[in-house]
Amino acid sequence: MSQEPHSFGATLSKGDRIITYLVGCGIILAPLVASVSLLVRFQDKRFLLLSIVSLLLFWYLMRWRIRQFSVTREAIAIERGVGEATILFRDTQKISRLMAWPRGMTLRLFGIGGFYGSQGIFWNKTFGKFYLYLTDSRHMIEILEKNGQRTIISPDTPEEFLRTVAKIRIEGGFDFEIIK
Repeated sequence: MSQEPHSFGATLSKGDRIITYLVGCGIILAPLVASVSLLVRFQDKRFLLLSIVSLLLFWYLMRWRIRQFSVTREAIAIERGVGEATILFRDTQKISRLMAWPRGMTLRLFGIGGFYGSQGIFWNKTFGKFYLYLTDSRHMIEILEKNGQRTIISPDTPEEFLRTVAKIRIEGGFDFEIIK
């Protein structure tokens, strides 16, 4: 059997890194400067609570970032600091490389876009409702489950990811389709 788990990075694209740095600076620096300014002006130490709250908010949001994608003998796992999403191979219909984002508008129903990548529940005319765990749009993999649920992920090395999944599919006797 394959050595497990197989881990694949989730590196942010350049654009998402810039957005993350800017938002991070806004969450940390703006409240810090404001609280110090208010402290100096009004001589009230309670204004420092603003800095503490912003640091806690940043820490909380950082825990939701996608850390990596893992493949085991039974499933694909999307690993985050808080919680893990799992897609079982026995429930999978098709896994394919997604080379381009579908044309038209995509609506975010719940989630975040740009800060630590894009993740959440989205909708567009091509896919309908789908789950997105995207760190770099150049590395998209589409996973379609038998119940119609669609998930898009972005491991750093999509070709190696698909080769690993293909090997596990054969070893495990799974019947889903792989399109490279």
